[in-house]
Amino acid sequence: MTPFRGILPAGRLALLHGVFVAISPAPEAPPPEPPTVDVTLADGSKLKAKLLDKELVVRTKHGPQTVRMADIQEVSFATRPRPEDAERVSAAVKLLGHPDFQTRERASLSLRDCPDATLPLLHAAAKGTDPEVATRADHALKGRRFTPRPADTVKTLDGCTLVGTVECERVRMRRSHRRRSEGAR
Repeated sequence: MTPFRGILPAGRLALLHGVFVAISPAPEAPPPEPPTVDVTLADGSKLKAKLLDKELVVRTKHGPQTVRMADIQEVSFATRPRPEDAERVSAAVKLLGHPDFQTRERASLSLRDCPDATLPLLHAAAKGTDPEVATRADHALKGRRFTPRPADTVKTLDGCTLVGTVECERVRMRRSHRRRSEGAR
């Protein structure tokens, strides 16, 4: 009978040239370090963070496109108001046409300090057919400059630009801390 000569699966014994040899599994390569990115928040503040997700899905007019996080150069998110702000502004816009003058005045005053992300709602009201609502919405917009971004934009390192909607509720990241130099306190 011919003895088996070959290698068995990792972690077992193999018979090589008449000698049993223990085979240990190959060490796994450590996972790659997540990329560090500069993040600019809505208020203009900046921080450095490490992305923990491996890829990002962008729904474009050509269908969903998957991009590896390591290939992303920049992501610009579309202007989206928080749901509670959108509801508050929509309710106030409806009150701009209320029959009671005091109610219309309170609604007008409340719209003067609405968040910038809700300004497209005011622009739509200013272009409406009700002259009272349009005039009051236009007054609330006076002196405010804001250009909303209509879609998410993802720029990759190879020069591609994807325009659409990023399909994740949130991007997982870990804030990276810079080490102080030895002499700094």
